[in-house]
Amino acid sequence: SSQYLYTSFLFKLCNKREVEMSAKEKVYESEVEQDGIFDFKKMYNFAYDFLKDKSYDVSETSYSEKITPDGKEIEVKWEMEKKVNDYIKYLGKVKMSLKGLKSVEVQKNGRKEDSNKGKIKITVFGEIEKDYKKEWEGSFFSKFLRSIYDKYIAGEQHKELKAKYAEDLDELVVQLKSFLVLEGIKGK
Repeated sequence: SSQYLYTSFLFKLCNKREVEMSAKEKVYESEVEQDGIFDFKKMYNFAYDFLKDKSYDVSETSYSEKITPDGKEIEVKWEMEKKVNDYIKYLGKVKMSLKGLKSVEVQKNGRKEDSNKGKIKITVFGEIEKDYKKEWEGSFFSKFLRSIYDKYIAGEQHKELKAKYAEDLDELVVQLKSFLVLEGIKGK
């Protein structure tokens, strides 16, 4: 029957799994780890300012601190977002885990300065959310139209936006690695 042919055509064009998939898509994930000397407060502010300079809205969603015999254990979690246009929004998470964090004095430029010593691990995760206003939600047909739009109409633009977001997050990771290496060198 014609109904069967139409339905079959729609599923071949864009299979049901794609139509019902979430509008979120992972774009980036990376980690930075170091064991040594660094100024946690400066590094925290550096990362925060980097994201704000790139126009991301950043909020600290969790901060925990525990004193152990080996030093402080700190865990910080941020969430960030940036509305790119009326359809796409960048979403991200940054998690900083510190273990054995101790205060130390280091020589920098002939002066004694307070710094920190310990292990730090920073995880950066990013995804895009399509249709964040939920204008294409609801019926199967609306979701189907969204998948056609995503795949055939705006596909190239979405690829470029994902690449730009991944580039921003990769730049953050590279900058954090450089910051931690330079802080470690200055502390020696």
